[in-house]
Amino acid sequence: MYTSLPVLLTAGFLQVLPAEAQTPGQTDLRPVVVGLGAIGGVLGSSIAILGIGALPGGLAYSAGMTVPAVMSVAMGRLYATTGAVAGGLLGYYAASLLGAIEDRPLLIGLGAVASVLAFNVASAPLGAVPFAGAALEAVPVSIALGSRIVAATAAGAGALAANWLYDRWNGERSDQLYLATLVGGAIAGVAAGNLLVSGTLGSLPFAQAAAGATELASTAAQAASRLHAVGSAVIGGWAAHWLYGG
Repeated sequence: MYTSLPVLLTAGFLQVLPAEAQTPGQTDLRPVVVGLGAIGGVLGSSIAILGIGALPGGLAYSAGMTVPAVMSVAMGRLYATTGAVAGGLLGYYAASLLGAIEDRPLLIGLGAVASVLAFNVASAPLGAVPFAGAALEAVPVSIALGSRIVAATAAGAGALAANWLYDRWNGERSDQLYLATLVGGAIAGVAAGNLLVSGTLGSLPFAQAAAGATELASTAAQAASRLHAVGSAVIGGWAAHWLYGG
């Protein structure tokens, strides 16, 4: 239901890749800045639209309350994007250390997917949405699908903004068109994944779905949806990289 994303979206989302190739072994902070921008885009959009109830930790919930579907998917967006960014960064710097610059997009994407998968497995004892703060309401399928696209879009926008600011700060000029192409590919990949699997793009995850809407089979499906979103975003990012001439 979520990133870049990952990355995206995010991170796992190839947008952490700078336009210019880096010398193997050289420390480059741009991917870190861009990855943090992707996380910030998802975090900021959730808080601005939904408030602190969209954050893990249970600050907005007390005993006997339940976490609305729109809030639990917002938490999921943050987890997916953060995991994808972490894995994407590992892939990025692994490629640099190994001198595998040409394979960097592949390693970034694989790192993003592997990181989200590892998070899902490690956090399973804590529930589908760890530290949600209360029991989860059932999530309509349309909300879950729409949340994936929102995650990719918010992470991509945050990543592009962070990259632009980084250019202004260090006086460099990166290929913004290339990065925008990767973000667009990630979003398109998530949308295509929704259509192929469910036949619909979903609905905006900021208001409750209509009564009687089809729901996810279980809360565990929310964790699986994180992996689906990041995987489809990565595939879309790879396709965009190839089409751009990478």
